Amino acid sequence: MATRAEQLTNLRIFDPQEALGHHELGSTDHRAGLGERARDRIRERRERLEPAAHDLAVEAGAQRERLEKEKESLEKGIANHQRQLADEAFRAKAPEKVVAGMQRKLDTYQAQLAKVAAALGQP
Repeated sequence: MATRAEQLTNLRIFDPQEALGHHELGSTDHRAGLGERARDRIRERRERLEPAAHDLAVEAGAQRERLEKEKESLEKGIANHQRQLADEAFRAKAPEKVVAGMQRKLDTYQAQLAKVAAALGQP
């Protein structure tokens, strides 16, 4: 009986290690026809493709930290624009184009803050 590697080669699959399915990756069946080196290569490739749970937790923590910083920055920008737009002396001196631009920016910051808060699971 032909080994699994020979069967794959006969099917014109030139790299049998690449063609093995996920169900065979952890196989300890020595009848599969793969040498120890081939099994190690398959295991290494699987480990590269499957992120570890620790890596995912670190990545999620970093994402949350980035969102918290972005939220803080947006809150500062919103407070600054609200303060300037509420200042009657500033509004009297500033051209209408500048005031309109600041109002648009404020609206944009508020929309971004809502998205960041939603991503953080906050109301």
